[in-house]
Amino acid sequence: MKDSEVIKYITQRFDINWVETPIEYPNQRINTDGLAEWVRVNIRSYDSQRIGLKTGARRFGTLDVQVFTKVNVGNGRAVEIAEIVQTLFKDHIYKTLVFKPCVIYTVGESIAQGLNTVKSGWYQVNCSIDYSFID
Repeated sequence: MKDSEVIKYITQRFDINWVETPIEYPNQRINTDGLAEWVRVNIRSYDSQRIGLKTGARRFGTLDVQVFTKVNVGNGRAVEIAEIVQTLFKDHIYKTLVFKPCVIYTVGESIAQGLNTVKSGWYQVNCSIDYSFID
């Protein structure tokens, strides 16, 4: 497998199975005006380990899904959406691509802007899923 195939597979898996919210993919912008919730998907590749002389390498990456909901509605819905992401990829295997369990963590509403912290207007919970594959 190559990084491009991993990216294509993850994107297709979202497109086919995701009905919860609009999705913002890398290098795309969606209009969030009027939305109550939405997700941003980011796929990061990093590091590799040689397996053997004649075989490829084990490659690693992380699927980050940022969940955004309106503020002042509690974190329940944001966590619920993150758990749906977790269900979509938990222990999932495709060819040599293997997804690990999801780590869900709260970011909140504040974002850094230069040296200042400002309110974004969105409450954010992230779901990070490490994966590996053999190229």
